[in-house]
Amino acid sequence: MPKKITQAEIDHVWDTYEAFHGVTTPTKDEVTRGVKKLLRGKNIAIKFVTGRNTTRFISMNQLNINLTQGWRAIVTSCAWRLSPSGWVEPSAELKLVKRVCQNDWLVGALQPVVKPKEKPSKDEVRAGKIERLEARMLAWMKKQARADAAIVKINRSLTALRRYV
Repeated sequence: MPKKITQAEIDHVWDTYEAFHGVTTPTKDEVTRGVKKLLRGKNIAIKFVTGRNTTRFISMNQLNINLTQGWRAIVTSCAWRLSPSGWVEPSAELKLVKRVCQNDWLVGALQPVVKPKEKPSKDEVRAGKIERLEARMLAWMKKQARADAAIVKINRSLTALRRYV
């Protein structure tokens, strides 16, 4: 018979990780990415709440997350959602906790990488403006050609109709 996992063991994994690495408060981007990775294949709406509201599933498809409660509450809620019976199975929660800790999600591994945007030089800006103006001029020339053709057709129709008047 497999060994029963207790909540104390799960707390021990959290505490040892937090003691060695320290934990930061997760951002909305980190939590969104983390929940999507934990609940692979489940279509979940995430709503961020504040104050005394707790991190929990409101329904099977909506998760309310209070960022001040941290990753522990988020992982526990995800473990509840993944369990088929509706009761959080400690073995499933321990797997999620180990996954979160091993991938360093608690110290910001899920933060998006922001690449600095390069400013274009003055010559590149000028070349872009010239290109856009040439494109606009070509579009107006096409419109003018269509308008000239339409005027010729209308004049033909008018002369044809005036013959019979």
